[in-house]
Amino acid sequence: MTLSPASLTFSTTDWSTTQSVTVTAAEDADAADDTDTITLSASGGITASNVTKAVSITDDETEGLVLSTASLGVDEEGDEDFTVKLKNMPSANVTVALMQPSNSTNNDVSFTPTSLDFTTTDWNTAQTVRVSAVDDDDGADDTATIELTASGGNYASVTGRVSVRVTDDDGFELSVSSLEVNENNNATFTVKLTSEPSDDVTVTLTRTAASSTDVTLDETSLTFTTGNWNRIQTVTVSAADDADAEVDTATIKLTAAGGGYDNVESRVSVTVRENDSAGLEISESSLNINEDDTATFTVKLTSEPTATVKVTLAQPSATANDDVTLDKTSLTFTTGNWNTAQTVTVSADDDADDGTATINLTAAGGGYDSATGRVAISV
Repeated sequence: MTLSPASLTFSTTDWSTTQSVTVTAAEDADAADDTDTITLSASGGITASNVTKAVSITDDETEGLVLSTASLGVDEEGDEDFTVKLKNMPSANVTVALMQPSNSTNNDVSFTPTSLDFTTTDWNTAQTVRVSAVDDDDGADDTATIELTASGGNYASVTGRVSVRVTDDDGFELSVSSLEVNENNNATFTVKLTSEPSDDVTVTLTRTAASSTDVTLDETSLTFTTGNWNRIQTVTVSAADDADAEVDTATIKLTAAGGGYDNVESRVSVTVRENDSAGLEISESSLNINEDDTATFTVKLTSEPTATVKVTLAQPSATANDDVTLDKTSLTFTTGNWNTAQTVTVSADDDADDGTATINLTAAGGGYDSATGRVAISV
């Protein structure tokens, strides 16, 4: 704290005129509020007792712990470090205690040291904490929380926290995470363990509920021992030849049990390449019709739809020929009659000129929204 001016002079003429003193508080390195006292003593034309005035300085820094990270990833059987220092100079020595919360202690995670000491000279020098994770018997990732609590040197209410996630080294090594299989064919993937188990491990293979039943496996379980855990085992995935043109998918879930591999899971996604296409099978691409006569063509679907399909028949409006008419403007196919041909009769009126027309067929529904066809008519 400084004063300006450091002295005041009063005369017999201006003794009753107020004079101001400016009190200035300097920026310091600590986060503590300061106090001081100003003493005024007179000399000269009066005799007066000293007067004191207390001054309180509110600090603009806040106490805190500077952590190099708020979260830390550690591999099982591995170590990782983080650092700690103080945000501002303390008023005295500070001790920072490190511990896990008593209600969520993870014995697989340890750290050293368990306390850090900072002084007024080394408060801004980072100190290192090493976090270690043991190799446990399960296959699940672990988590832990390290709480830091400061005491001393106006840091009594300061805390910090570092969250720790331990990546387990028990798992599957899969040759692929996704697989494509042709319809009416098969493909394979391989499995082995990433670390030696403590006992036999059984890996169960199942299809998830949303998977297509057209996808099947040659194995429903695999067994790994302490002797063959790192030898690959092969799973064959087969896809049946179905009647529809819908792309089938499946998810194969692998779940381990035993030997320290409990809770270890993985998945392989399967996509079936379809050999059927959604299209219209039309008996004639063109028809010749005499005036005042009729001709026919038939229509059916090339593969089983997933739902009812409506096929609309119409001439393009820009080139419509009113002398050419159809006995049907739409056809309906279901999952039961999709491969049964339906007949369309085309009629030509008796006029004075030869003519042409085009019949467009447009499908909708049941996975056939992109299917179209065309029949050219010559009269």
